[in-house]
Amino acid sequence: MTLRLPAADLRLHRLVSVHRAMDFVRQGWLALPTLDGTHHGEYRVHLVWLCCCERNEQEAPDPKLARALARASIRASQQRQRDYVRIAGRRGRR
Repeated sequence: MTLRLPAADLRLHRLVSVHRAMDFVRQGWLALPTLDGTHHGEYRVHLVWLCCCERNEQEAPDPKLARALARASIRASQQRQRDYVRIAGRRGRR
């Protein structure tokens, strides 16, 4: 079977995890069957962007910023847990 794609000014290819593929399809990406039947197809989906306009994709966050935000979120969660334990401990002493 030969897959013929329409002509477009912009053609981008991307391999995306199976879990995120539907997010990209909703944004206008086209899923291709090129990885079907291979061990790669169990984990990834081959997507292509065909358009005569600009790409409709949110800009990826800076990796350093994402890690810093994740660490701050974890620290805040741990602090809430410590506060809860401290407050619960005071209630039990009365």
